[in-house]
Amino acid sequence: MTRALLAIAVVVSVVLPTAAGAYPRYVGYLGDGSGRAYHRAGQGGLHYLLLTDSTVANGRYRVCIRGGAGELRRCFKRRLRFGFGKVNVSLLVNDQGGPGRYRVNWHVRGKRVATWRFRLAPEFG
Repeated sequence: MTRALLAIAVVVSVVLPTAAGAYPRYVGYLGDGSGRAYHRAGQGGLHYLLLTDSTVANGRYRVCIRGGAGELRRCFKRRLRFGFGKVNVSLLVNDQGGPGRYRVNWHVRGKRVATWRFRLAPEFG
């Protein structure tokens, strides 16, 4: 009986951290209209900040974008719908920010939970 309990405890201690680490709770990325993720994009395209929270269906969040040739800084306060969030930043990065490197921070309850970067190439050139 003691051996069986010890074997179960070892299996649980090995399997649970692996399973828990397999899927992060917060995932954020730059995507196009179809939801395809990318790190490099061309100016003039359709660009969304896409966010997923695997445990909360309708939580509030704030996402901030910074960068580009125009040193753009902008934050958006939104609410997840069914664990997904989407912010259209097409006009913002294409017209105001321009080509360059961008950094995005996702905040929940004042705490940064995800960060990602992307590069926007000039439309012509």
